Amino acid sequence: MAEMYKIQWVWGGVAGTPWVQTTYWDAVENTDPQPAVDAIEDFLNATKTSASTAVYCNVDPQIPIVDSDDGSITGFSTATTTQISGSGSGDMMASANQVNVQLRTDVVLNNRRLLGHLYMPGRTAAIIYTNGRVDPSTVSGIDSVMPDLISGTGYQMVVYSKANHALAPATAGFTQSEWAVLRSRRD
Repeated sequence: MAEMYKIQWVWGGVAGTPWVQTTYWDAVENTDPQPAVDAIEDFLNATKTSASTAVYCNVDPQIPIVDSDDGSITGFSTATTTQISGSGSGDMMASANQVNVQLRTDVVLNNRRLLGHLYMPGRTAAIIYTNGRVDPSTVSGIDSVMPDLISGTGYQMVVYSKANHALAPATAGFTQSEWAVLRSRRD
């Protein structure tokens, strides 16, 4: 049995929220989720200039401990969290448009690399580049702080495949220049 922390980032502040981003973190080698929560909050602080001032994000302080073999919750842990607000200028884009960060691993399952994704909602129109893609300076800015989000002293982000009941350490994160467009349940 491999245990992992299921840490949820809860975005709010505008109509259509909450938006929830779920990330998984190693709970075998790392017995305290606080360093992972601190890394998430550092990441949010480092990237908040591209987020609308109307948007904020909280990490849920109640953190389930999940058995990767069957996806069941085996317990809970807690962490101290802080609300992070966006500080970007300009109007917020439609909430369906989000920045997509691909999480890579070195594990292959069923002839495919195990990949994960982070979605960053609530971005401002100021980060739309002239060709309609994500502004290259935003891409490089997010990419520059990804290594510190993925791993550090006391934490390791993992990518979890529910279908295969497998997890693997995230080894890199790459911001996509194309927008992720997420459909709502009303579409």
